[in-house]
Amino acid sequence: MVNEGGKGDRPTAKSMITCVGTEKVDFTKPLKLVDKVEVYMLEIIKTVQDTLQTLCQNSIQKHAQLNNREQWLKIDPAQVTLLINFVIWVRDVDNSFTAIQSGDLDAMKKLKLQMD
Repeated sequence: MVNEGGKGDRPTAKSMITCVGTEKVDFTKPLKLVDKVEVYMLEIIKTVQDTLQTLCQNSIQKHAQLNNREQWLKIDPAQVTLLINFVIWVRDVDNSFTAIQSGDLDAMKKLKLQMD
């Protein structure tokens, strides 16, 4: 949080920091902490959700654009990378099952080779 104004001005939340480790994630837009604590805590939750949703959408796009998996793994915050990696894995396995149903009996083997 940063207090950008003068004395008596309310602080602005600009990022979240993990309680374990040193990972810092900047919010997509700064949040001025105004009104009662109950109100701005709800706004912080909404801002965190919006930020994580944006990061996840961007991570999926980056994964599709980059050919280098190691490079992609290092771009985003760890929890976002873990989530998107799992989403992509589920999608690929589901596509393999669909291919098997369509007659491609080696679809899962092909996926394993692709992931190695």
